[in-house]
Amino acid sequence: MTLTTTQRFAHRHECQLHISPLCTYGNGKATRQHCKYCGGAVITHEGMWATYTWRGDGLYRDHEAHGLYLSRARAEAVAREHLFDNWVVRWMWRNGETGR
Repeated sequence: MTLTTTQRFAHRHECQLHISPLCTYGNGKATRQHCKYCGGAVITHEGMWATYTWRGDGLYRDHEAHGLYLSRARAEAVAREHLFDNWVVRWMWRNGETGR
């Protein structure tokens, strides 16, 4: 599934430096411009939550997605319905790359 420019997107934010697990990160748009821990810039990513069949190599391709969701909670609920099919939830950036 390829993301198009006409779709609504979910947002994630994180510290640009990400030097510690204490650095600012989360779902949704950021409420602050700088990381609470290290002072680095907080950046926002656009994309969608996607469900995939688990792969051992961790390389999930956009066309292999079973579904796209605006909320992680909804994507995880769908993945739980397919527990025995080994579905997992991954973030898909707007440009089609996947990640955690």
